[in-house]
Amino acid sequence: MAASTLGGDLIYTAWIKGSWTMGLAGAALAVALLVALVVFDLFVPFHHDMKDHVFKPGQCEGGKLYYEGDLPILQLDGDHPFLAGKAQGYLLGEAIRSITQRFTLSPHIGPRADQIPEVLAKIREKIPADSIAELKGVVEGYNKWVSEQRWPRPKKMTVDEIVLFHLTPDAAHLKMGGGPFLRQQAVRMGCTSLVGREKTDIVFVRTMDWPSLNVLGKYSLIKCTKGRVEVSIPGMVGTLTGMRDGFCLAMNVCPSSEAVVDMSGMPTLFYNRLCLESCRNLEDFALFREQHRPLAPYHLTVADSNGAESVHFYQGTPHVIRQLGADCPLATFNSRLDKPRIDQHYTRLRQRTFDAFCRNGQKTMEAAVALPCINNYETIHAVVMKPGARVMKVAFDNGFSGDAPLKELNQRLFHSLPVC
Repeated sequence: MAASTLGGDLIYTAWIKGSWTMGLAGAALAVALLVALVVFDLFVPFHHDMKDHVFKPGQCEGGKLYYEGDLPILQLDGDHPFLAGKAQGYLLGEAIRSITQRFTLSPHIGPRADQIPEVLAKIREKIPADSIAELKGVVEGYNKWVSEQRWPRPKKMTVDEIVLFHLTPDAAHLKMGGGPFLRQQAVRMGCTSLVGREKTDIVFVRTMDWPSLNVLGKYSLIKCTKGRVEVSIPGMVGTLTGMRDGFCLAMNVCPSSEAVVDMSGMPTLFYNRLCLESCRNLEDFALFREQHRPLAPYHLTVADSNGAESVHFYQGTPHVIRQLGADCPLATFNSRLDKPRIDQHYTRLRQRTFDAFCRNGQKTMEAAVALPCINNYETIHAVVMKPGARVMKVAFDNGFSGDAPLKELNQRLFHSLPVC
């Protein structure tokens, strides 16, 4: 603020006295302040209180956006994917615009959609038809919202752009032209998935770490589609974290290998969604993973009322599976199992933190969402799921969401509800 005032004073004085030197100095100070504010806002997470309702409730064909207490709920038509997508794009237009504009300002380390149309066309062939229809619906709904805005009107979206957005978890593994599709960022935190037993309950604790840029946590919401309940962000058709009929899952990214991915598998987020749609228990999941393969390496943790397992895709021959034991919780972070020397996203530190928590033996699994390092400046979602009891609790923030009070979802959301 002082720099802004001084810069303005210098420019005004320069105009009075006719001094170009003084005017340029004032302009430089003003520009420096603007750059500092943008950088500070991009990289320093500001607290978002869930009591601050950022979404405008509304309803249209295919969906409804509303609040239950302080929880934003997007309820979509599960029988008509295109209409569901169109409703999401239209009802969440302002949030999608804010997220798109903010990430445009962040350091750009990957190609634009219009630079790789052939690659995206090949990847689209691996996405299930229902998801493609929903993606197209999101684009049409968002562009409809854009057409209703006054000047300056936001840029319209293309299907390739939203497909590229959904490749975020896979991008570090894709190689093109001899180089990486997306460079991996070493100095970052990462997601945590923890599953343990408490008496007769399986408890699945999940923290989602993603650079919020002060928009992703703020605009996070619950998406309900025909009994499938997901912790999501605007514009997302694939699945990060979700539960359906007592079966739940969450994903963690991992580093890339030297091998070139052939892009013949299904993009991660759509693999997760199809898994959640298809499976009701671990037995179903065993069959599912034999029939379907994801695009790239990652960790997928799944749980039902009786147990849990983490599958580490393309980190073995072809992958490694770890199961929840009788006494020891199942913990999954971000390092590759076949490359333990690579300490991706401070995996070892978070593992030690959780091990110390378990040795204490005095607290419930739910308390793990607030553990240091597991709960950090990139933690935008804190989630607790109990598949046997059909319980899900969540907290959203632009960082350190594990510090926020967890809010429990109404169990009726886990049933197939009409949109209207």
